Amino acid sequence: MSRFRAYILTTIIFFMLNPIGSLEKKPLWVEFQEATELYYTGHFQEALDYFIEVTKGDRPFPEAEYMIGLLYLEEGELRIAESQIKKAISLSVYLEVPEDLLDYKYSLANIFLLKDDYDNYVNILKDIIGGDEINLDDIRDQKAYFDTLVNSGINRLLLLYRAKADNIINARILLGYYYNSIGEYKKAISYLLTPTIAFISEVVSDNALKDREYSFVSLELFFKEISDNKRVLEYYKDNGFFKLMYYLGESLLGIEKKAEAIEVWTLLANSGIDSMWVKKSKKQLLNPKLENWKIVY
Repeated sequence: MSRFRAYILTTIIFFMLNPIGSLEKKPLWVEFQEATELYYTGHFQEALDYFIEVTKGDRPFPEAEYMIGLLYLEEGELRIAESQIKKAISLSVYLEVPEDLLDYKYSLANIFLLKDDYDNYVNILKDIIGGDEINLDDIRDQKAYFDTLVNSGINRLLLLYRAKADNIINARILLGYYYNSIGEYKKAISYLLTPTIAFISEVVSDNALKDREYSFVSLELFFKEISDNKRVLEYYKDNGFFKLMYYLGESLLGIEKKAEAIEVWTLLANSGIDSMWVKKSKKQLLNPKLENWKIVY
């Protein structure tokens, strides 16, 4: 075969496999997905170049702006990361998945925490939960939970109330830890109570679906029921449930509700569950006291 005929044949095969339309620029979403893959495989510089290219498209692309922010966060460039994620939030009306906005706000909260900018950290977390200070229904619920806990104990609280583990529950937990860290224990309790109830409610509801006669009796019995349930224990450990319970107890001690704090720690200590927070509860029972070193998150 002559070189010319070979060239023609090669050219024909090329255009059969690569139609003219495919020579056009890739859709932005394709470039974004490729950039995301590069990000998750650790090719940060290549990913950054791709994401920047995506942001130059003919419409705002908040997803790419956010990923650029995460890349700078990986490099410890907090100022640029903050600016980028704020930009992504400002463009949230263009999000393909509106629920992604919560992830952006949580990431921004993390940046504020890393910067020790606690005022903005608290503000963004409160923004996530919808500004609880003006939500009258939420205020009523929190008061009912609080009054039941301090007057009747945690078992009565968990027997009477149910809550949903929604996608803003982590903001409540983080606010609870923050207020615990600065010694505002009553506020800490108020924020930690809904998550406590919600995590119990999720498993109780799941058990009730399998057994219609199932009902929550006490936290002591509940812990015995789940002590060998790997799926539930993994769920609780992944979501920091035992840590949450421990700091609920410490916050109760902070408002001078020692008996109620001891009740919480005793239930944890006797749970038979392998957790550092169970071990810390056992130590507290020997000598109940407020921690000198506080965590914020």
